[in-house]
Amino acid sequence: MKRAILPVALSVAFLAALVFALVGSSRMPASSLSKGPAGWMGARLLLEQAGIDAALHDPGMAAGEGVLVEIFPWPLSPSRRAERIRRVVEQRAAGGDLLVAYSGKNSPGESDFFARLGCPLEQVRSEPPLSYGAWKRHQEEVWSLEPLEPSGYGLVLSAPTWAPAPPDGAEIWFRGPGGEELVYAFDRRGGRTVVLPAPVLANSGLWRGDNASLVFALAGYFPPTWRFDEQGLGIEDPETAAAAGRYRRVFTWFGFHLLVLYGLGVLALGRRFGPPWREPPVVVGSTGAFLRSLGRLHRQSGHHRSAARALLDRSDAWVDGRSVPAAWRDEAATAGPPEFLNLARRLARWRRRGK
Repeated sequence: MKRAILPVALSVAFLAALVFALVGSSRMPASSLSKGPAGWMGARLLLEQAGIDAALHDPGMAAGEGVLVEIFPWPLSPSRRAERIRRVVEQRAAGGDLLVAYSGKNSPGESDFFARLGCPLEQVRSEPPLSYGAWKRHQEEVWSLEPLEPSGYGLVLSAPTWAPAPPDGAEIWFRGPGGEELVYAFDRRGGRTVVLPAPVLANSGLWRGDNASLVFALAGYFPPTWRFDEQGLGIEDPETAAAAGRYRRVFTWFGFHLLVLYGLGVLALGRRFGPPWREPPVVVGSTGAFLRSLGRLHRQSGHHRSAARALLDRSDAWVDGRSVPAAWRDEAATAGPPEFLNLARRLARWRRRGK
């Protein structure tokens, strides 16, 4: 029992840590507030050094003001993704500028977003293979992008699998090693839109090649007011965040209670139900062994008196002309194990003398 408690406790602790890690994991990997590898804090600080007013997007800001920055993937529900797409459509309809950084994967909502933008996602590289070695090489593949015009710098990034196709009339800035059009700009309704891979300007990508030079090139291309859409990455207004936090706490405690019930169930199943079951030994061998086992059964059942009476009755039935003494029947009525055995011996001697 003691040996079963430790594995159960370790299993429950591991599951609890996994649940809380998933619940408490960052929902904004590509945020301009994130210092992680996929975050854009470094790019935002470089823009500020270049004299750009780079701040978070205010939901109350009128559409068309400044440059709206959208970074994928979006960790949002389908309904909230639809709301964010509507906001981007309003930005374009108002003639505002737009900078869109795609993830390189077909993440949830990304396909719908670029379809509305007029740049449907296309596969530019094969899906990861199944074998570990080939999969690892696929994940670690790096592309160098060369500019179409001599700009003095090139870009380096982890090879994407999906990329939005440029619309007709787009100005291509950088192509991949196979001619993939990965960075481009186009105009719509008086506003300019630039599409580029998010890893290029992520914190882990700024040090690669001349990627940081693209930040200053964009600073000169767009107006000096930038707004990073953190709502698309999961930041909410205080009232919505408070309500969502309450719901998350409810589900967190619900999951914790499920883990406790799971641990108690495993602990209960690990215990033995009742005393250990011992199989009775199989009686094999001679007639003597059989009779001894039969005697043990009679002794356990307390059949001595009935066995003594049956012994005397059988003797009267088989011996002609002779009946056992009446005193013996009185002894059989109160016989215990020793009395029964003594009565059987006297009956055997009595029958031999009779013969």
